Amino acid sequence: MGYIIGIDGGGTKTHCIITGINGKKLFECSGNASNFLVRGTEEVSGTIYNLVNECKNNLNINYDDIEAVLIGSTGAGRIDDAQKLESDFKNYAKSKGIRFKLFRVESDARIALEGAFSGKPGSILIAG
Repeated sequence: MGYIIGIDGGGTKTHCIITGINGKKLFECSGNASNFLVRGTEEVSGTIYNLVNECKNNLNINYDDIEAVLIGSTGAGRIDDAQKLESDFKNYAKSKGIRFKLFRVESDARIALEGAFSGKPGSILIAG
């Protein structure tokens, strides 16, 4: 069975959910803030890594079972910033001997829009 991890990275906390490939929520947890423009990519990479591990350990699965990890993060509105966190996290995980099949960073605004409107037109207000 494959798993997908979704992470909402904010300025005060980071919320993480793991689902089956069918989208059924199996476990959720929270961690430290993950605004990497404030805290730096190394600290935030550690936060993401810890949350993924908490999910993995709770379900007693392997990293290979995780099909995708997606974080919608505050601070990732500019593509260069999002790519920096993506690259730095992949290097952080690689230093621990782990490679994810798919790891993506998107802005929290894009994740909120998709969650609220499923690709249809709409608007959101983010007031953190």
